[in-house]
Amino acid sequence: MTRTDSLITGAIKAIKSARRGSAKTQHNHIQEAKRFTETLRELGYGVRQWKNISNKHVGAVVKSWKAKGLATSTMKELPGRCPSCGGLL
Repeated sequence: MTRTDSLITGAIKAIKSARRGSAKTQHNHIQEAKRFTETLRELGYGVRQWKNISNKHVGAVVKSWKAKGLATSTMKELPGRCPSCGGLL
């Protein structure tokens, strides 16, 4: 049994409590938050609470995605389009 990352749990709670969008939209936002968190963990950041995500974290993830060759339009569709996440990304 694997333990769920507390950052992902916090994002899911924020998305579901905001109740914005359809179930599919909420599902997509959760997947985006998971991708963001996965990249953040790969970069070695240990932030534990969603409310503690800062511009430093977002910048590091974006820099990583650019290095991997993701197009700007693709990055715009990931966590930055997640109003349910409290507008943090």
